[in-house]
Amino acid sequence: LASIYWWYKTASHAAELTAGYYNPCNRDGYAAIIAMLKRNGVSLNIACVDLHTLNQHEGFLEPFADPERLVWQVLNAGWDVGLPVVSENSLPCLNRVSYNKVLDNTKPMNDPDGRHFSSFTYLRLSPLLMERQNFVEFERFVKRMHGEAVLDLQLSQQNGWGYPDTD
Repeated sequence: LASIYWWYKTASHAAELTAGYYNPCNRDGYAAIIAMLKRNGVSLNIACVDLHTLNQHEGFLEPFADPERLVWQVLNAGWDVGLPVVSENSLPCLNRVSYNKVLDNTKPMNDPDGRHFSSFTYLRLSPLLMERQNFVEFERFVKRMHGEAVLDLQLSQQNGWGYPDTD
C-alpha cells in the first residue's frame, strides 16, 4: 500500500486524493482496501514506518506532511481486522533514532493486544552500513527485533566498537 503522507494534516488529504485514496478527515479511506485484502487472505505491506513527522525530508519545509499519523491509521485498520502486517524502511537507516522508530511501529511496547508485524524487510544496504558505528547500531537493531535485551553501550568507548574493553 503506497504511503502518501503529503498534505495528511489537511482536511482534504489532497495528495491521497490525487493518488486515488479517498481518505479525507471525516472518512476512513483505507477500510475498503483493508477489507479487500482480508477477503483475499493477503498481508498488508506499508512503507514509511521509519519516518518521523518532523524530519522526513530534512531541508524541505513540509508542514502538512504526517507519515506517523498515516502509518498509525493504516496499521490500526489492518490490525483491527486481524490482517498480517509487513513493512520495510523507506530511507537508509543507520542510527538508533531511525531504528527505534521502526521498532516502535513493528513491535509496539505495551500494546494490550500484543500486535506486531509479521515481517520487516531491511532495504537500502550500502557501504555506509559497514562502517563500525553504523554496523554496531544495525546489530543492536537486529537483536532488538528478535526480542533480545540489549545494553545501551556508548560508541565512544576506547575500542570504538561500542563493546566493553576486555583488558
